[in-house]
Amino acid sequence: MKFRSIALLVALPALIAGALVSAPAGAATHYTYISTKYVTMSSISETGVGGVVSVSCPGASRCQGTLYFEGSENRKRSYSLKGRSRASISVTMNKSSASNPANGTPRGRDGQYKAVPNVKLMVDESAPKNLAPFYYNVTTETRSDGRIYYDLNGNFSGLSDVTIELHKAVRGGNTQYVTSRSLTGNASSGYFKSKLGTNNVPGTLYKMKLKATTSDNERVSWWWRGTSGDEDGGSRYLREANSVYSTKDGFDADVNFGTITGNAPVGADVKVLAPPMSFGGGSVVLRELDVPSCANVFGETTSDGNYSIPFLPYDGDDLDRRYMVTTKIDGKNTWFGAGEPRGSCHSLLDYSYSRSNLITLAASTYTRHATTPAVRKLTTVKAKYSGFSPTASDRWIRIREKVPNKSILDTPIVSQGPADSSYEKDFNLAYGQYWVEVGRRTGCSDWYGSVYSNNNAYFEGADRGAEAWKAFSTLSSLPGTASTGLEAVAIRYGATYAEQGKRPSGKAGWMYREYCKALGEGTYNSLTVSSTSSTTKTTSTNDKGAIVKGRVTRTGGRTNKEMLVRLSSAGGTIVLRTDVSDSGGYFYVAGLASGTYTISLNSDSWRGIARSFDGRHSITVTRGNTYNAGTLRLNG
Repeated sequence: MKFRSIALLVALPALIAGALVSAPAGAATHYTYISTKYVTMSSISETGVGGVVSVSCPGASRCQGTLYFEGSENRKRSYSLKGRSRASISVTMNKSSASNPANGTPRGRDGQYKAVPNVKLMVDESAPKNLAPFYYNVTTETRSDGRIYYDLNGNFSGLSDVTIELHKAVRGGNTQYVTSRSLTGNASSGYFKSKLGTNNVPGTLYKMKLKATTSDNERVSWWWRGTSGDEDGGSRYLREANSVYSTKDGFDADVNFGTITGNAPVGADVKVLAPPMSFGGGSVVLRELDVPSCANVFGETTSDGNYSIPFLPYDGDDLDRRYMVTTKIDGKNTWFGAGEPRGSCHSLLDYSYSRSNLITLAASTYTRHATTPAVRKLTTVKAKYSGFSPTASDRWIRIREKVPNKSILDTPIVSQGPADSSYEKDFNLAYGQYWVEVGRRTGCSDWYGSVYSNNNAYFEGADRGAEAWKAFSTLSSLPGTASTGLEAVAIRYGATYAEQGKRPSGKAGWMYREYCKALGEGTYNSLTVSSTSSTTKTTSTNDKGAIVKGRVTRTGGRTNKEMLVRLSSAGGTIVLRTDVSDSGGYFYVAGLASGTYTISLNSDSWRGIARSFDGRHSITVTRGNTYNAGTLRLNG
């Protein structure tokens, strides 16, 4: 099925060109060439009909002569073409001629045009040489109105306002609505008319969209896929939709849709999803899927013990494994395919984009009960360290799902938390494949004692005022209470009366910034959780990372205290590390894995100070060593 759209792209240019004809007998001795096989004839007078053919002069010399249909010699048309050129030339015939298609045999679905085959189009060539006449066999046709047929085969139960629309593709990847038809179960077949091109070549390309309203009053839609006479289900979004277009014989766009039903826990959020037909298109496309890198949502509902999700497109010819059902209860999802429940969308695809575990919808209704939760097993992670005493950040363990073709730091976080004093932590994981990270938190933020009582220079104005909870002298000095206003926000992010009810010792106030010290370079390991037994994972050793030291300065003696220095690296495997400059402007960023890092200064614009600076903007390090980044001079 996945090769149909490719076949369509290959075939369409030939259709539009009208198809090339074989050269006539003796054509090698002639210079004029006619590439038109089908000629649409229409009335030009009371006694004649006419059409247009494409004439070429492939040689270097000018081609001249006359064209006429056998039996209509009285209607010769002259032509004259420069060498290596092509032109459209009018040709005519007598209405009374047996070759007049109006007198021919009806063709096409519903006989919307007539045709006469094996009509001799004569060419009497006078230049470059005066040669005996020769001919091409063509088919003459009357004008077809051009049609796109649709025939819906589906379960209309629980649906209303079922509509089929035609859209024209426009610049920027958008579409323009053209026309539509409202459909019912008893009248679900019909056609659109669309003007054909010269000589009945296919008309404008459209995308066909199917829309309906469910019993939950949800408006759902999808785009048709397939080729004429061979539907291929539907796609959730436009980028995978195939084109439909009018043809003289009629484009057949059959449409099939069904319903997936079953039992599910009361109150569960139930969704039906399907992976795209192709995972090609780059990282942007994978991110834009409803479940990134995995699948799109085709329908959802809330279960009352049962669920029913209708209007799901399917291929009526092939048993296409396509769909999955997911239930969400108390924030946890279980994923259901044709076999046992899984813990994630990617697990159902076997982390390899395989469809073998998915549901085949090949009729109007399919039942898939979604009540049994995915099997979860106890998984104990044991971290190892060398060369330093682990900080709280070094003991932080994070579990990420392993996703094909995605950098580790871009994959979903499944669970996380600090290891205990024995450097161990237990997780309850559904069976599948994961990444285990130790001491690799990015964006780690926490509360610290500050030499400033506030950061009002930065938090002024409506756009930044909502962040004023990030700096204060005492918690109670913030607007609001423990349950309202900025004070409540600060408490939600970890500020408490017990810890921040007064000023920190030796400091003027508190600050909340993207900063936490780690000494180890961090580790990442792969993990496979079996469905049959518990797992213990001992990680690779977390070695002491590199240290980068330096000093921040500002012109005019302005403050260089508490400037955030961040070292970051691309690639999805090396995490960022940070430090805040002390009262003299000095900093040291620790816990760096071997690699090259970009240095950024005051990246969170603390105290409203500009980020641009003079000095080193990158540095290459090897774990376990110490480096000097020199002086970083802030320009603001």
